[in-house]
Amino acid sequence: MMQNGSEIFLLQLSSRKFVDVLEGVVTSPDTSPVVRERLMEVLAGAAFIYSSVRPVDKDGERDEFLKLWRRLKPDGQPDDGVPFDTDDPMFSPMITQPRVHHPQDIPGNRPRVIPVEEDIRRLFKECKIARGNAGLLSTALAFTNPSDFGQEELIHELYSKCKASQELIYTQIPWATGIAERSRAKLIYAVKDTRKI
Repeated sequence: MMQNGSEIFLLQLSSRKFVDVLEGVVTSPDTSPVVRERLMEVLAGAAFIYSSVRPVDKDGERDEFLKLWRRLKPDGQPDDGVPFDTDDPMFSPMITQPRVHHPQDIPGNRPRVIPVEEDIRRLFKECKIARGNAGLLSTALAFTNPSDFGQEELIHELYSKCKASQELIYTQIPWATGIAERSRAKLIYAVKDTRKI
């Protein structure tokens, strides 16, 4: 919507009120890690678009999206945001024809917004990040005096990252287990079919 929106729409979208609500959702501990990740991707794109279109507003201030992005951006990300990845599935929605539902339809076979391979890639990436953060937390705990636990900002930050990763991974376990079981079943049937030949 930002790429094709009118000037009035873009102006309203970057209002302080909207950006405050967006910040509240992104920073809330109640927000799902998957939603938070997608919102950060959109925020990075918005900051990039607004930094190139109007880098400074009429009062000489930076755009609200850009200010929010700079406050929340992960380490190593550019200050001016990240352009949208036009190959992302969110930019090419699937158009489906209405169809008659049959009782033999399997719910897992419906069209997906994000391809399974992308979901799997993201889950593996999150697992790798979680292992790294858990390792850092373990090392930090090993070298911190018990009396300093309440004062160590690094430990609190690593703990919250580990907890967020745990929640994300935990919600994906049933889905990943289903994918693995279907994959195993296909392999078993393929091996049985080759033995018949």
